[in-house]
Amino acid sequence: MIVLGDWEGFRADSVPSVRSSPNGWAVGVVMDHSPIDDLAGAFLWFPKDWELQEILKAMDQSDRLTEKILGRGWIKGPRPYVKLHHIITGGF
Repeated sequence: MIVLGDWEGFRADSVPSVRSSPNGWAVGVVMDHSPIDDLAGAFLWFPKDWELQEILKAMDQSDRLTEKILGRGWIKGPRPYVKLHHIITGGF
């Protein structure tokens, strides 16, 4: 978990999914409210390069863990996960 600022963690032990999907892992970004959000009318984030790199690493790990749970890759969605062994075995 990457924590920026003084965030102390979630209030709930778990949060149910809002979309139907098979079991898997996900990556979420928790953002603190700031005064600029009120001015813009939306939550704004000005990420540093290292923050984006950490999120990409977390997404890669999420994909690997989800592949282990599912036992296969996938071709649908915004971030397909297909490896050579998936193509050879038809596992997606």
